[in-house]
Amino acid sequence: MSDAVIVALITTAGSIFVAALTMWNSNKAVNSDTETMLKKENEALKRENNEKQEIIDYYRKRDK
Repeated sequence: MSDAVIVALITTAGSIFVAALTMWNSNKAVNSDTETMLKKENEALKRENNEKQEIIDYYRKRDK
């Protein structure tokens, strides 16, 4: 093989490697954002659940 073909193959392999790394890092960032969003949503739902439980407890005590 000539030097030009070897250089072209190395360049192509490098480009594919960089593209794969970019996609992997992009997916990792999206997953991190999704995880953060879900954690915040979970905390909000826990607070809402606690508020509703307090209301339920109040009416249980009142009705006794």
